[in-house]
Amino acid sequence: MEITIGADGGKNCHITLTGEMRKNTVAPVPIVYFNSLNGSPGAMRLDGIQFALQEKMGFNLWWILDEPITETGVPKLKLIMPIESRGGFDFERIKPIQSPHNAIGMALTAFRVSEPPMTFMVMLDFTKQ
Repeated sequence: MEITIGADGGKNCHITLTGEMRKNTVAPVPIVYFNSLNGSPGAMRLDGIQFALQEKMGFNLWWILDEPITETGVPKLKLIMPIESRGGFDFERIKPIQSPHNAIGMALTAFRVSEPPMTFMVMLDFTKQ
């Protein structure tokens, strides 16, 4: 997976994910840690998402929480939303999705990777807080 931070200004951030998935993922794949962005924001607000995923495959998008790692070695997560097929949401028109107070980053897991390799593109728009 290729992760591109296309804009990382004082207040806004745009992240694009592209690539191929060859299998379902049980362990979360980190997308971004907040402290790796300019200004090291303490929180993020998801303002919009656009996505195109090859048919049948899907992703779960997660907040990574600053809590002890589980006994299985996986960080604590909080589900943001599942994404499948093609679509997008402008959360600024609905209600932006605020990161929990103890979130430190974002990750995803893949499901229904039935005919590998399966391709995807996901674009995320954030406001740093």
